[in-house]
Amino acid sequence: MDDLENQEQMDQLRKRLKETTLGINRVPKQTKSDFTQLADCEFESDYGMTLKFLIDKLKENSIIELISAKVIEIDQRISELETKEKVPQTKKIRLASGRIIEKKE
Repeated sequence: MDDLENQEQMDQLRKRLKETTLGINRVPKQTKSDFTQLADCEFESDYGMTLKFLIDKLKENSIIELISAKVIEIDQRISELETKEKVPQTKKIRLASGRIIEKKE
């Protein structure tokens, strides 16, 4: 019975570790060095928090790029509207005598 219980406990432990563990292969030396240096200096060698920080920064940059693209698009639309030649408007005024006067604005 002890072997069966131990096996079940080991399976549960493996399952929990699999949910929160990540193994990465084929990482370039300089990238690994930069990553570990960042983890050591900023996150007390906590690789999980370092990875989370980098992913959050990536998401922030994506949002910033999206917003920047929208700002550029809006700026272009404004420029187009400002450069369009204004069509002169005419205003019709009816006098008491019935005569109509057109006034350009």
